[in-house]
Amino acid sequence: MPGHNIVAIIISDGVITVMLFTERQRKIFELLWVIRDYVTVKDIADEVSYSEKTVRSDLDVIRSEVINHNIGRLVAKTNKGFFLEMEKTAYEKIATTFVVNKIDERIKNRMCRMLMMLLVQPVVSVQELADCVYLDKGTIKKYLIEVESWLLPFGIELCKSNATFSLSCSEVIRRKIYWSLFIELKRCQKKETAERLYSSAHALTKKYFDDADYLTLKIMFGKEIHYFESIMQAIEVLEQKFNVSYTYDSCVWLIFSFVLVIHRQETTGDCLTVAASVAMETCPEREMAHCLCQQLHISTGLIFSAADVGYTTLVLLASELNDVNDESIRVQVCASPQRLEETIQAFILSLSHVVSRGLLRDKQLLWRLILLIRPMIYRNILGMNRNEISASQSLIRQVKFSYLDLYLEVALCSLLYEQRYTLTFNEQEISLITLCIKNAQSLALKKIRVAIVCNYGIGISQFVAQKIQRAITQVEIVGIFSLRELELLDNNDCDLVVSTVPLQRSKEIVIQVNDVLLPYDLSLIKETVKKMQKSKMLQTLQKKIDGRVKSYHQYIFPEMTFVISKIKNKNAALEFVCQQATASGCCDERYLSSVLEREKASPTEIAPGVVLTHGDPSLVKENFISLALLRDPADWGVEQGVDVIFMVGFKRAPDGKIDGSIAGFYTMLAAMVENDELMKSLRHCISGQELYRFLIDENNYEDVI
Repeated sequence: MPGHNIVAIIISDGVITVMLFTERQRKIFELLWVIRDYVTVKDIADEVSYSEKTVRSDLDVIRSEVINHNIGRLVAKTNKGFFLEMEKTAYEKIATTFVVNKIDERIKNRMCRMLMMLLVQPVVSVQELADCVYLDKGTIKKYLIEVESWLLPFGIELCKSNATFSLSCSEVIRRKIYWSLFIELKRCQKKETAERLYSSAHALTKKYFDDADYLTLKIMFGKEIHYFESIMQAIEVLEQKFNVSYTYDSCVWLIFSFVLVIHRQETTGDCLTVAASVAMETCPEREMAHCLCQQLHISTGLIFSAADVGYTTLVLLASELNDVNDESIRVQVCASPQRLEETIQAFILSLSHVVSRGLLRDKQLLWRLILLIRPMIYRNILGMNRNEISASQSLIRQVKFSYLDLYLEVALCSLLYEQRYTLTFNEQEISLITLCIKNAQSLALKKIRVAIVCNYGIGISQFVAQKIQRAITQVEIVGIFSLRELELLDNNDCDLVVSTVPLQRSKEIVIQVNDVLLPYDLSLIKETVKKMQKSKMLQTLQKKIDGRVKSYHQYIFPEMTFVISKIKNKNAALEFVCQQATASGCCDERYLSSVLEREKASPTEIAPGVVLTHGDPSLVKENFISLALLRDPADWGVEQGVDVIFMVGFKRAPDGKIDGSIAGFYTMLAAMVENDELMKSLRHCISGQELYRFLIDENNYEDVI
C-alpha cells in the first residue's frame, strides 16, 4: 500500500501479527518510545511538523493498533500528555521491521553516487556505474530509472549510446545539478557515521560544518578535501577584512561552491548572462570575490581565471549575510539591486496597514529584511541555490499551520517584488519572510501587566514573581499583594492575576498556580499571555481597519460560488472555475494557464482538504474571490484529497501598492480554516447560493476573528 510501512511483529507464541502505519505515524511512534515520558500533543506536532489535529488522529490509530495487538498501551493524562507503555523486547521487534525508509535511503545514496560519476566524466560505461555502487550490471536498471526521473525537472536527458551513458547540458545547469545532488546526498547521511570520519586535523571544520555536511562534501569531492581548511580560512579572512559575517547555511553554500570551482577548473565555463553582468556592476561582492580568490591563491598556489572570479561573485550575491558592520559596505548592500531599500520600505508600509503599525517603529526590521530578501532576489535573478528540500517543506507546513493569516498577507504584499524585479518568491522564501515579520510583530506587542497574589505577599510570592519574569519576557510584574491587600489590587491597572490561593475577580483574568510554580503552571501562564496579546493585537487591528475589513465582500459574487458534484479531477476543477471567472468578465482566458503554472511551482494547500490558488495578477480584469465545494475530493498531490477550493484574482495597482480592502479576506480565511465547526458547516452547504450566503454572513466569523 503506497505511503505505508507494514510492520510485522513476531509474538512469543510464534503468531505473526501485521500492523499498518504511515511514515508520519511511525515517526510519532518512535518519538513516544525515545522520550520515555509523558509528551504533549503540541510538542509532538512541533517535532513532526504537522497540526495538533492531525497528531491527535494519528495517536488514536497508534493507540488502537497497540491495544488490538496486545503489545502495550498508550496512556493519556490530562495536562501531561501521552506515554507509550511497552516492553523493550516488543518495541525492538517492531523497530526492526521499519525497513522501507532505510531501503529508500540506500537507493537514493547509490543513485547520488551514479549521478556524481555522470557529472564528472563525459562518458560512463554500464560496468563503471555498476562498480561505483557495488552492484552487477543487471541490477542497476532501477537506479538508472531513478536517475532519469531525478534529472527530469532540470530538462536534462540521460543520453544512451551502446553500453555507455552521458549527460548533455551547459556548465550552468551542471553546477545547479551539483548543488541539488549535494542536498539529496546530504539527506542520506547518518550523523553518527559522519562523526567517525573526523580527525584532529579537521577539528576546525566544526565551525562551518555539521557532520552530514562534511561527510557529503567528502563523498562528492574526495580529491579536493585537502583544500577545505584553506577555503574556510579564506572565508574567515574575508569576514574580518570587510567586517561582515555570513549565516551557517551560506557558509556551507560558499564552501561547496568554491570546492566546485576548483573541481571544475579544467572545464570551459559559460559566459555570464546579462542579468548576472548587471548584478555585478554596483555590488560589493565583486571586490570580495577578488579577495577570496587572491587569498586562496596565496594558500594553495591555484590560479583563478576571470570566469572563476565572476562565478564566485554570483555565489556571494546569492549568500545571506548575518550582519554588516562596515558603513560603506552597508550602503552598497542597500543599493544593489536598484531600489532595494525603497521597495522593502514599501513592503513594510503595506504590511503595517493590516498587521501592525508597530512594524514602522521597528528601526531594525528594514535592515533585517534587506539582509534576508536581497539574496532571495539574486537567487531568483541568477537561478542559483533555490532548492526546497524536505526540511524546507516542514518549515512551510509549520508556518502555514501556525501563522496562516500572516503568511497570506506576506504572500500578497510580496507582489511588490514580482512587479519591481520580475520574479516570484517560492513558499520557502515567503515562509522565511513571514517568520522575520512575526518576530518583529512579537517584539512590537505591548507587555501583559501581571499582578501576583498569595497568602502573605513575601517569600513565596517573590519567588513566583521572579520565576515568571525570567521565563516569560512578554510580561511586566506590576505588583505583589497578600490577601489582606486586595483593595490595593483594585486600584492597580493590570491585565492578569497569578494567585497561589483561590481567588475570584471580575475585572481581570485569574490563574491559580502551585506555590512552587510547576512547569505546567508556567506553560498555562505562557499560553494565556499569548492569547491575551493576540486578542489585544486583533482589537487594535479592528479599530484601525474597521469598516474596511469586510469590504472584501464586494469581490464575492453569487455566480462565483459553486457546489460541484461531477468533477473529480484537479485540473478539471480549476478549469471550471476559471471558465466561470472568464465568462463573468473577471479575468482573461489565459488566467487558467497561469493558475496551472502556479500549481506546479509549489503546493497551494493551506489546511487539510483546503487549497488557496491564484494566477497572474496582470490577467485580472476585476477583483474576485471564488469558492468551489467538491462533493468528491480531488487528488491534489497532498496527503488528503481536496474538497474546498478558494481561487482569488486581485489586480495589481499601477503604483505597486496593495489594495487595503483585500486585507480582511485573509484574516477571515485563516480563522475559518482553523475552526472545525465552521468548516463542517461550510461543507454541509448544498448549493452555490447557500455557499455564497455562508461566505458573506459576518455572524459566522465574529467569534473567531
